[in-house]
Amino acid sequence: MVIRGLKIIALLVSLAIIGANDSAAQNKNKEVIDNIAKQIIQRILKSGSMTDRVKDYIDGKKLRVVIWPFDEENVPIAKDMADELHDMVTASFIDHADGRIDIISRAVIHNLIEDMRDTGRLRSAQDNPSVALIEQAQEFDLLITGSIRPAGRDVLIRFKAGRADGVMIAQSHPKRIILEAQERDANRVPVSLNQAIANAAKTFANNVPDMKILILGGLHYQDTGLQPTFARYVINTLKDHLADTYSTILTGRKLSVARMSRNANKMRGVSVERGELNDEAIARNPGEYVLSGKYWEFENALEVQLNLRNKAGASYPWIGRIRLDSIGNMSFRPDRIKSNRNSFDRLRETDGGGFAFKLTTGAGEDPVLKLGDSLEIILRVDRDAWIYCFYFQADGSTIQFFPNPLLPESSHNLKFIGEIQYIIPDEKTFPIKLPIRAPTGEELIKCFAATRDVTQDLPEELRGRNLDPLKGGKDAQLSNIFQRLPDVTISEASVSITVVE
Repeated sequence: MVIRGLKIIALLVSLAIIGANDSAAQNKNKEVIDNIAKQIIQRILKSGSMTDRVKDYIDGKKLRVVIWPFDEENVPIAKDMADELHDMVTASFIDHADGRIDIISRAVIHNLIEDMRDTGRLRSAQDNPSVALIEQAQEFDLLITGSIRPAGRDVLIRFKAGRADGVMIAQSHPKRIILEAQERDANRVPVSLNQAIANAAKTFANNVPDMKILILGGLHYQDTGLQPTFARYVINTLKDHLADTYSTILTGRKLSVARMSRNANKMRGVSVERGELNDEAIARNPGEYVLSGKYWEFENALEVQLNLRNKAGASYPWIGRIRLDSIGNMSFRPDRIKSNRNSFDRLRETDGGGFAFKLTTGAGEDPVLKLGDSLEIILRVDRDAWIYCFYFQADGSTIQFFPNPLLPESSHNLKFIGEIQYIIPDEKTFPIKLPIRAPTGEELIKCFAATRDVTQDLPEELRGRNLDPLKGGKDAQLSNIFQRLPDVTISEASVSITVVE
């Protein structure tokens, strides 16, 4: 009895310690969120957004600020946890706004967002909340969006506030949020690599029995758009499992597999609908699906999120965790992260703006290309714009490739017409060959679309007059340089490229 009593006391003490730790973690998280909200609200109030609307204040109106919820397909935690975190953030923003700003929460726009997702209008807006809200005739002055990224046993959160025209007003630094065990695990038990692939194949076969053609997109590491060895192995092995599974299910009929390839030449210079440049638009016929996904790095596992999508907007997900000890020596992190170089996610997180701007390639979004392949860049803007593009190369240098001095004079200061599909290279307007050359590695194309010709307002080295590598850290400052230009609306877009032999 004494021993049993001691065991009970020990259990109660341990539970009390766990409860105390959880309470301490919750208090720390609240402090982190409060500091973020306070910082962003203060920056909003000082930004001039208030003084720009003096008349509105005389009329008794306030700034309307929408806090956009986390996208469940783009966060490494369970949806209910993401929603709970969003509600905490909203409450803190309301607290610090102190009645000076109208905060529009997830609860208010929930039905609108779900409708935009279900009908594909959000995806059609290039997943750009500002554009999507404007198209739905929703009046707002500022949009606050956040991101969640894994950090060992916890996550990092970051928020930014931008005007309806895409101009950035404020952003926070990444801050750690402590996760409790059940929040971290999300009821997802890590399994071996082979078991995870088999599970995914079985789930897709059960949920998408009509698939006849599988089009292979990419599996990307977090928000980098890059596809290390692990990512390419998963896609190729899952493809084989699906081919075997569907051959059995369809009683002798074979599942056809195709690589991502866009025959854009027939649409060169033609007006196209915005959604036509999304990868899933390649799946044009019934029974065709595009496979793509992301994966997130946790302490001892990788969380893989895969999707089968068709042009109609149907999406069939699979989410699972893979034990790190089951992947052997396979590289799962991009080289840039392993070498502490810019991993592209910071460059890509400013993508978006006051109007839709789509950038992709003939091999799809964020592709894998081999040495000797020719790069074909496809772009479309919603409105007339001037475009400036930069190439972050595998050797670590960055050059401006559009405009550049090798182009014909007619291409300099060229205005891109809204809703028209443009392709680089083009024999007449863009006679630039873009072969993929050594070294192998990771590359990024980053483009800026401006609603007026801003060439003369840019620093001399960003006016497209030479092909010399940018110096002095200019490549890391590009977004700030373009966003600070006066009397113009800027939208940004990027494409990551994984170069292999």
